[in-house]
Order: sequence, then structure tokens, then C-alpha cells
Amino acid sequence: MVVTQRLAEACLPLGHHTRSQELLGEMIETARATGDRPSELYARLERARVQLLTGPDPTPLEAIRREADVAFAHFTHLLER
Repeated sequence: MVVTQRLAEACLPLGHHTRSQELLGEMIETARATGDRPSELYARLERARVQLLTGPDPTPLEAIRREADVAFAHFTHLLER
């Protein structure tokens, strides 16, 4: 999954935004299937960021906020263990 993450990140500066979103979608699906919640949340946040940058316009900031809130709650809970 790390390779997919790096490829998705590398696609952005090259202008391959659609491919980046596809790779992030694959990451999300794989993470869900394997129960890897941290990787799923990372990919969801990154996909929201790409959508903010590339559209479709307008991407509601509230959608990004929801993704960030879910990730924040999850990772805070992990730290409190």
C-alpha cells in the first residue's frame, strides 16, 4: 500500500490528478478490506485535498472538515490508549 500512496503523491505535481484520485480510491478499498483504518483515513484525507485543488468546483470545505474530524478522532483515540 505504501507504493500506491507514493504513486498517488507523485501524480499530483505531474498534473495526473485523475490518476492520483484513482490510486487513492484503490488505497481506500484495500485498506477497508484489510481493516487498515489509519491508511484508509489517510487516503480519504488526501483524496479530499486533491478534490479541493482540482474540483469539481466547488468542493465544500465542510466535506474536507468532516474527513479531517473523523481522522482526528480516530488518531486521538489511538494516542489515548
